[in-house]
Amino acid sequence: MLLKTVNMVILNVSVMVMDGIWQLELPHEEYAGTYISELFGTLEIKYIVGNQLTAQVGNLKSPVAEPYTDPNSIRVEMIPRSGSVIHFNIEEGIVVKAIWDGLTYTKMTD
Repeated sequence: MLLKTVNMVILNVSVMVMDGIWQLELPHEEYAGTYISELFGTLEIKYIVGNQLTAQVGNLKSPVAEPYTDPNSIRVEMIPRSGSVIHFNIEEGIVVKAIWDGLTYTKMTD
C-alpha cells in the first residue's frame, strides 16, 4: 500500500510539472526584481510578457523558468541539464527573499 501511495505522489508531481501548473501565489511579475546577498552577490529575476521568468547570478543565466511543485518556487537551469529550484519567501503579500542553492538573497525595494 505504501509503495502504491508513493508512486501516486510521484505521478502527481510529474503531471504538475509536465502540465505547467505554477505554484506561485502572486502574479509572476511580483517575483521579478533584484535580490542581494552580502556574501554571494546579486540574483536577478526578470519578468517576460506571458508569465515567464528568468534568473541570473553573475554569468549564469537560465532560460525561461519552469513550474516547480513547492509553493512559491520555480525551476531554473543555470547550468545546462542541471536544474535547480528557487524558493521565494512571501510576507504580508510581498516577495521579500529568494533562496537558491541554499543561499538566501533579500529582495531590494524600489
